Amino acid sequence: MPLNYYGFDDQGRHAVETQLGTGFEISVAEELESRIAAPMPLYLFDLARGKTESLSGEPSKQRRAQSVAYHPAADQFFVAYTFSDSLACVGHSQTKNQVRYVSAFELGLSYIRGVCAVGESDLLAVSGEFRGITLINAKTLAVVRRIDVPLYDSPHLTYLG
Repeated sequence: MPLNYYGFDDQGRHAVETQLGTGFEISVAEELESRIAAPMPLYLFDLARGKTESLSGEPSKQRRAQSVAYHPAADQFFVAYTFSDSLACVGHSQTKNQVRYVSAFELGLSYIRGVCAVGESDLLAVSGEFRGITLINAKTLAVVRRIDVPLYDSPHLTYLG
């Protein structure tokens, strides 16, 4: 997941407006980190064939990739985008190599940060920056359970079951 930042100033704001238009919003997470994230593409690398594929998605939802996880049972990659507060889902069985998004609001989270597969189950854990973990069904993207727990600005999740 490539990253690119601009300064938290008028020049940085203008650079992102050039890419997204004037309707984009500076997130609270950007204010906290004092930098603005540029939208960046998603890439899939096929090492066996030596090929790279750039996936078209919604650039406004692809700002500051934080965590990436592969879920074997769902055969999907999941990417947490903190500054756009979106979870990108890549490789869904009905939309192979297409990007779908779930908003943090739908997950009951703020500033999505961590993401990981929960063992061999159908579950995927997604965390907010300061509090909350939501378990979703990685195949259907439906919320299964929300867990209210303080996270103290933790960026990643790992399952140790």
